[in-house]
Amino acid sequence: MTPPSDPAVPGQQAPMKTVLAVDDERLVLQVWKRALLGIPGVSVLTAEDGEEAKAILGQEPVDLVITDLLMPRMSGYELLIHLYERLPGVPVIVISGEMDLDRYPMMEELGALRILPKPVLPDRLQRHVRTLLDSPKGGSVHGLGLESFLSLLQMEMRTCTITVRSWRRMGVLYIREGRLVHATARRMEGLLAAFEILKWERPDLSFVDNCRIEDAPLDLPLNELLLDSAFIRDLTDRKES
Repeated sequence: MTPPSDPAVPGQQAPMKTVLAVDDERLVLQVWKRALLGIPGVSVLTAEDGEEAKAILGQEPVDLVITDLLMPRMSGYELLIHLYERLPGVPVIVISGEMDLDRYPMMEELGALRILPKPVLPDRLQRHVRTLLDSPKGGSVHGLGLESFLSLLQMEMRTCTITVRSWRRMGVLYIREGRLVHATARRMEGLLAAFEILKWERPDLSFVDNCRIEDAPLDLPLNELLLDSAFIRDLTDRKES
């Protein structure tokens, strides 16, 4: 497997950005996809409703979501709530033919950074996507490994949500006052997801200074998480040797 390119290394290309487009009209999806593929460095995934989009988000790292509102099975509103709770660092563009102005504040609170009426011209869509993909998302961590960063968070009793990317994998760690309260990685949740994330090599870290998990399933000091992870890794190494 070829490792991903590192944008900090001269002569290497920047990694591809992935956009997920969600709409129950296939023709609309084709138009959006054609416009998005006209942006250099962008790959496109599509889903025909929020339920399918949710499944994709559990499998693939996504840098931006474009969604309709009125869809079967899971609406765009429900998808916004899912993104707000589980992937707060992913920017969202809402495009809909039936706009309720009274719901604008709610959609903005749920993380919709652009709210556009249908139909949207391809060049306008490209412009908004370029702007959001080029905008910094909260903070990023450079020159510090994940374990060192977690140790620092416990020392400072910080609250944040960390998005961890490694090759084609993405996970999220939810930290409240220096304690792990939840984690997700692909189809895993909780401690299993946290241990999986801690195994990844050379991860790329970004974070936002909030934690939107209310009914937290975990309450584990980060130093205990790191000790347990090291213990599991040591047992695994012994079995393999």
